[in-house]
Amino acid sequence: MQLQRLEIERFRTFDRIAVDFDHTTVLIGENGSGKTSVFDALLICLGHGRAASGTFAFDEDDFHRNAGPAVEPIRFRLTIGESAEGRWDAPHATALLPAIVTRHDGSRVIELEVTARLTGSETIETTWSMRGSDGHPIASARSPEILRRLRELVPVVTLRSNLTYLFPDNENGTNGEAGALERTIEAHYGRLTETDALPEGSHARKRLDDALRVARDAAQRIITPAPATERRRERRLTEEGLRIPVRVWQRGRPGSAAQRLGALILIGAIFDSGVRGVVDPQASPVLLVEDPEAHLHPTTLASLWGLFESMRFQRILTTNSSELLSVVPLHSVRRLVRQDERVVVHSIAPEALTVEQLRRVRYHVRARRGLAFFARAWLLVEGETEFWLLPELAHLCGYDFGTEGVACVEFAQCGIAPLVRLAQALGIEWHVLADGDRAGRVYAATTRGLMRHEPDSERLTQLAETDIENCLWNYGYADVYRGTAGFSRAAWERPANVIDRAIRKSSKPFLAIAAIEAIARDGSRGVPEPLARVVEHVVALARRTSQPQHEGRKRRAKRRSRKTAPPLTRDLVPPDETI
Repeated sequence: MQLQRLEIERFRTFDRIAVDFDHTTVLIGENGSGKTSVFDALLICLGHGRAASGTFAFDEDDFHRNAGPAVEPIRFRLTIGESAEGRWDAPHATALLPAIVTRHDGSRVIELEVTARLTGSETIETTWSMRGSDGHPIASARSPEILRRLRELVPVVTLRSNLTYLFPDNENGTNGEAGALERTIEAHYGRLTETDALPEGSHARKRLDDALRVARDAAQRIITPAPATERRRERRLTEEGLRIPVRVWQRGRPGSAAQRLGALILIGAIFDSGVRGVVDPQASPVLLVEDPEAHLHPTTLASLWGLFESMRFQRILTTNSSELLSVVPLHSVRRLVRQDERVVVHSIAPEALTVEQLRRVRYHVRARRGLAFFARAWLLVEGETEFWLLPELAHLCGYDFGTEGVACVEFAQCGIAPLVRLAQALGIEWHVLADGDRAGRVYAATTRGLMRHEPDSERLTQLAETDIENCLWNYGYADVYRGTAGFSRAAWERPANVIDRAIRKSSKPFLAIAAIEAIARDGSRGVPEPLARVVEHVVALARRTSQPQHEGRKRRAKRRSRKTAPPLTRDLVPPDETI
């Protein structure tokens, strides 16, 4: 079995959201976008340990409250598909037959709907139903064993970034019954995590075998009650999850890299073994992992993805790591974007990019600029000068691209089309800054072909000059290039020749830094007007998808008015004269 889709209505900060799942799904998005709520919804419906209960653990804080007095009910709709054709014809799925629906394309699914209502007496009433194979709905009172069997066959387990795995202590501070088991696990756990990197080859097999043997021996004691000091919601959710009783004093503080890797491998060993009393041998578990990069070195993190891929069961992850995202298939990424009370889930269709475009995107964005995937807006620039220059010009205009969620992404080697299609698929705002030369005109034409009935000013800025160096020259910063080239001002000079000489004597990044220093000096002509407009516009694009911001940033306007000046008049130079 495999989770295919989750629809949520009026749950916590969600009004509506729908998430589609693959065998591996990675959720990304800003804080407050709802990644944790997606996890909690799955745990409420199918959390491990809930099979024997027909109830669902909601509380009052879970209800989405609008401005009015009425509190609308919460609704979850889960679609679970057949992992392989004919899988549900086996005896272990017999109890589910009344709820298996065949679609028009021949695929078979189970659709579970859970509803929670807050009554006038402040009690919570929950019901569930499924669409029956005969076309009639199946209510909870009619066939409670269907939900029980579904929860046994699709148990959802979570490993959260701040979760520690401990035996509950008794009044004397220790748990005598668990002591021997704890020491056994510590011994095997120490072998499992001797190094910060994941083991390979025969050593990996040996350590996994050790973990599996310990998991078998510990099966009946693996699930433990949550500590009484946890908050109510944390207690409610973790009681439904699988808790691994590991306390490894010699491996550092709880939550360390070794502990998290060991917990993941132990969970994998338990599920792969189908340990009796922990998980049904025929089950298709779903593992939820929150921020697996926590406490891990980047080199260890790169190896971690191989561990996830080796697990046979479905996994859903959240991450804020560009290193981890760089090895995740693009079609597995789901980007959650909050727009007021609505959350939109963006994903990349398999046919959105060609194989060649995928290769380019993988290198130029995912490998080199992985943080761009977490940005709200992309400023697509042609080359290295713009990449270094624009964020600094933004500072001079009173903005910080990092805070605003703006990323500068070079497009010259990758091409505009794959980057724009990727941004559109992921719901990332974008704007192109192109030169005024022949190549820039080609880039501008490509950009217009990718726009969705939008004015040019929304997605494209094309400089009047051939490149950004000539733009800076015309707006009062010619001395930056004259000084580097070793020339003094002359009426007959050709700007293109001076700029070319300066680049050959230094480099474009060096000249970009020199230009920034000149613009930042007191008494300068300020940020060139077309570049200041680009900064203002891309920040406005980023704020479309950001959380509400506090008002009152008049400092920007004041600084920009001081730094921005009208363009200088060009010197007319006869075309046949050179330096």
